Amino acid sequence: MAAALRRSLSPPTTTHHTLNPASLSTAASSSVPNTTAHSGRRRYSSKMASAPATAAATTSAEPRDGQTCTLPDGRTIGFAEYGAPGGHPVLYFHGFPASRLEGSITDKQARRHNVRVLALDRPGYGLSTRVPERTTMDYPDDVLAFAASQNLPRFGILGTSGGGPYALACASKIPASRLTHVGILAGAGPWNQEVWKIIPKRSRIVGFFVRNWPWGLRAFIAGVAGGLQWLARTRPVTRWVDQWLERSVKEEAEKAAAAKAERQKARADTAEKASAPVDLEASMIGGDYEEVGAASVESLSTTATSPPKPSPGIAAPEADGEDEDDYDPDDGLTIPERREKLYRQLFTAFVQGPDHVIDDARLFCDDPGYKPEELTFNPIMFWHGDQDANVPLEWAKPTIDRIPHSILKVFHGRTHFSIAEDMDEIMSFYDPRMSPNADVHGDDQ
Repeated sequence: MAAALRRSLSPPTTTHHTLNPASLSTAASSSVPNTTAHSGRRRYSSKMASAPATAAATTSAEPRDGQTCTLPDGRTIGFAEYGAPGGHPVLYFHGFPASRLEGSITDKQARRHNVRVLALDRPGYGLSTRVPERTTMDYPDDVLAFAASQNLPRFGILGTSGGGPYALACASKIPASRLTHVGILAGAGPWNQEVWKIIPKRSRIVGFFVRNWPWGLRAFIAGVAGGLQWLARTRPVTRWVDQWLERSVKEEAEKAAAAKAERQKARADTAEKASAPVDLEASMIGGDYEEVGAASVESLSTTATSPPKPSPGIAAPEADGEDEDDYDPDDGLTIPERREKLYRQLFTAFVQGPDHVIDDARLFCDDPGYKPEELTFNPIMFWHGDQDANVPLEWAKPTIDRIPHSILKVFHGRTHFSIAEDMDEIMSFYDPRMSPNADVHGDDQ
């Protein structure tokens, strides 16, 4: 079954182009990865770092979600792009187990807030090369090498669920001058004895097997992933999924129409208030009424006749009231196409088999290599739902409380998955128009 899974989810055909080595060395000059050798682990060297990096763009119908970047040591990192192509760069670290495609949950809101999300496959997931015996603190080196290949002097970070520990590792190891934001959404806590009793049972089972019987866990994951892939292709399940998608599309369309009507009403109310006559005598005591009145008329005239200016990377509003709030990345997709997209999001994490999943679980059980109380980046933002059963807040909070400059926003009534409905607020944290720290060029550019 695992072999069939790998065949059915093989990566799309890609074409390669070489990045300018000079630009790579410039962007990476302050971030040459660790050159210390580790047993059984691929490491960078100065010779490798000077080699040109390559990027691959897929030729599929969705070219932004199947890209690859070749690191200086020859390994590949798969990544997907969402949001505003010219927006503020934010690197997205997916959950456990998942893939770069999880980053699609940010797409609409990232466009609205002029954020360019680059969602990375961790080693072994999706299109990325597996690295046996890696550590959590190795990952910031991959992140810096990827950022150099994409010519990103500065960037933000968003780690979700199992990507949270990797985001904290980056906050610990990457110079603060390279980071604009650090945020963690429903981030997992450590899998250690101190919090063992409050870790969900399924996570405790995974932790037990990865410590004591990793080969048994490997066989289980391969069987479940392959079995679910086979089951998903059966006629009854396909019919049920299609019916569920049809209902979901209808419900989303109704919600979108209602939201659009509310926005249009709010705009109309605002315009009506702006055009209402102002009693300047009643609102002022003493002053140049003529001057203020002229200024008010000029202001109203400008507001009424000037179209809104779109931000970089976001399409300008249409004349009929369409704007970025109406954008839906799935518009135009048929139900079978939506089903295939869903299956791809569910199963891409296992396209290379189960070994990398064991690697991830092992690292969650190990010492991460950083101490929360020694993290100095300010601020480190946390978002968490108080109804999260996958990562209960009481599991994550001890780590959050140990971080000096942490800020925790709790969403009441939200679960591990429904918290994605608050993605607009989360993306607003990275909006370059709302954050003075979002200068991607740095002081020396």
